[in-house]
Amino acid sequence: MSDLPVRQFADKAYQAEIILALMQARQVEKMESSEVAAMINLLKDLVGSVGGFLGEEAFREEEENA
Repeated sequence: MSDLPVRQFADKAYQAEIILALMQARQVEKMESSEVAAMINLLKDLVGSVGGFLGEEAFREEEENA
């Protein structure tokens, strides 16, 4: 996962932010359950890959400083 440039992971985090803003603007309680489910799946994938990347980077940094 860490072979992708940092910029790509920053873009994924930004995409997650946009999805959350859309959910907020549309008021989730007024959305169809299928819409909410689709957005949650997108968020899970985006945030998961960003979190994985950050975890790998933190581990790599710790090993370098050990």
